[in-house]
Amino acid sequence: MQAPAHCWPSWLALHAQWPVSASMLLAAMASAALLAFAGGWMARRALPLLPGRLRWDGQCWSSVTPDGPQPLQRLVVMLDLGGWVLLRLHPAGGRALWRVASAASAQAGWHGLRVALAAHAGAAVATAGEGAA
Repeated sequence: MQAPAHCWPSWLALHAQWPVSASMLLAAMASAALLAFAGGWMARRALPLLPGRLRWDGQCWSSVTPDGPQPLQRLVVMLDLGGWVLLRLHPAGGRALWRVASAASAQAGWHGLRVALAAHAGAAVATAGEGAA
């Protein structure tokens, strides 16, 4: 069984037999809160405020937003956690976009979306620094 990630500083302190004071614990809690805030801020900047929709027409993906449909060259599933999927969309004429799809937002269409993503999403593109194996 693996310990939660937030336990490693305590584990290290106990095995190193460092004296753990209240000020050290307070500093650890303050840094954890600061990191959580920074992560939330970065996620808010990276992800859109308005929800969009994905459409698979049998041949290609498109992102449907209030501005209208936008065809996608590629759609890559970057992280699949079962009830939550992180997607990277590659529009035809722009930079890559990050989007999140969840079972709560897709509701009855969740199973169909996951099937379509598994069957028709592309593999991750190797960057210039990565060699193809």
